[in-house]
Amino acid sequence: MRTNLIFIASLFQILILSCSDKVEMVEKIAIIPAPDQLVLSEGSFMLNGNSKVYYDKGLEVPARFLMDFVRSGSGISMDEGTADSDIIFKLKPELGAEEYVLEVTTNNINIYASEARAAFYAVQSLRQLMSASLEKGEYSIDVIAIPLVKITDEPRFGYRGMHLDVGRHMFPVEFIKKYIDALALLKYNRFHW
Repeated sequence: MRTNLIFIASLFQILILSCSDKVEMVEKIAIIPAPDQLVLSEGSFMLNGNSKVYYDKGLEVPARFLMDFVRSGSGISMDEGTADSDIIFKLKPELGAEEYVLEVTTNNINIYASEARAAFYAVQSLRQLMSASLEKGEYSIDVIAIPLVKITDEPRFGYRGMHLDVGRHMFPVEFIKKYIDALALLKYNRFHW
């Protein structure tokens, strides 16, 4: 009898403590390094073969890098468009040297930067918001869902580097290229060897 009473009291306590009028769903966005500001909203931008990319003069390299990355990872080809395109790279001279703003809305993606280097870092953050299977070239769906975010970021340090000791250990060229790609994804700006 005493065991039944303890069991019923425990069950009642569990039921009471698990009741809530609001379920809070927190979706974590993991961007490395963590940006200065990140505001996450509900929903996603759907990138597909109809998506167009527009870029201001001087931002061709990061825009083409994004187009090539999406094409090689998923087979989705994006064309260049006009100023009202789905993905827009805009120069904003008032931003710092490596500072960028990345806004993903349901209608478009806006990347604001004062120079190509900062826009490239914004693309690296955008890559980290996409499916990891794009990195391996194994993405087989014809639409890429990107969470709605607003990211404002700039590096804390001007020199962000890694060293690879090739004096005592020889590495194949293919490994060095992958290493440099990984450094770029993590927004390092120096490679010492």
